[in-house]
Amino acid sequence: MRSFKTRHNVASAEPEKKEGFEVKEPEVTPELLLKQLSYFQRLHMCATSRKLRCEELMNRRSASKLSPDKTSRLVRKLNTAKSEISQATQALSTIQARFEEFSKSVQQ
Repeated sequence: MRSFKTRHNVASAEPEKKEGFEVKEPEVTPELLLKQLSYFQRLHMCATSRKLRCEELMNRRSASKLSPDKTSRLVRKLNTAKSEISQATQALSTIQARFEEFSKSVQQ
């Protein structure tokens, strides 16, 4: 017979730590910060447009005639867009702070 793996037999998600192996963080460069900044700006813009579109669809007069399935789908999309906006906003403020720190260290 074939034995199936259970959760207890599966290896943990954390990789094993090996001696002499160090995880190096990427060096903070202006190019890296600008790439991250543009990525999160784009993410914020897309999530904002998705949120506005969902709100527009839910505020129509015909929205009361939508099936409960479609309404719940719209609500999930709206909540997802709101959480993406908050995450992108937080990431943008963090990246801007890192960029300011980097520029101060370069000036000194």
